[in-house]
Amino acid sequence: NPADLINVAIEQLVHDKIELPAFVALDRMTRRVRTLVNRAFFSTINDRLTEDDKRQLDELLVAGSGPKTPLHLLKRKPGRLSLPNFKGLLDHLEYLDTLVGNADLLAGLPEIKRLHFAREARALDAAELRDFTTPKRHALVVCLIQRARVECLDAIAEMFLKRMAKMHAVAREELAQRREQVREAAEAIVATMSDVVRVLDTHPEDADAGREIRRLVGERGGIPALQAECAAVSATHDDNHLPLLLPHYLKWRPKLLRMIQLLELRATSEDRALMDAIAFLRNN
Repeated sequence: NPADLINVAIEQLVHDKIELPAFVALDRMTRRVRTLVNRAFFSTINDRLTEDDKRQLDELLVAGSGPKTPLHLLKRKPGRLSLPNFKGLLDHLEYLDTLVGNADLLAGLPEIKRLHFAREARALDAAELRDFTTPKRHALVVCLIQRARVECLDAIAEMFLKRMAKMHAVAREELAQRREQVREAAEAIVATMSDVVRVLDTHPEDADAGREIRRLVGERGGIPALQAECAAVSATHDDNHLPLLLPHYLKWRPKLLRMIQLLELRATSEDRALMDAIAFLRNN
């Protein structure tokens, strides 16, 4: 920014013990230097574009059948966490991937400049951008496309993490509720087992004990009912809530599978287990 450049110039002049010129002179020189540097960036980016790229960028500033130009799509903001908004973000990313703006086009352009040019393009409407010189117009729109892609990826990642956290929280809560529900079943099973031990203690003959135990089990609901109660208690005896995730995951499944198809994922360590699992999902 001009103010930062002026401050650097003043600092250097003081260090070199040179008399400070009038502020207007510093302001004029700074703006000229900034303009020359930006023009060089604009020209470099424009030279890397093909004729098809340039035509596509110009078409983004022309209104179609509706009142708005495609430029407004690049300025979209992510909504709250919901299935429709997540699908919309995936659609938006797919749309952005069809536009000009691969990383090579902005090679050598500092990140702060990419952000500055994207913000400038976001603040302007299509008519204002059309008033710029061709190299500047193309460079600003390319930076806006790149920034839109970054923001879309960030929004997808954030929404994915929130969705996963919510799924696990709901499953843990459901596990706690199930523990409360099976507490009575656990007490009944313990009581039944206590009676079985008593029968074995008071009936030394296996045949007598067997008949008494079978009668006892019948009074407690029968074998299927006791088996169901045992399974319910067994399912909640530890902190494993993962089996309860499936119902909450199902409606998101197609979108999550689409997400891993669209994103270019990389491992953050040498452990390839997760990447191999993702590759298996993609292939099947």
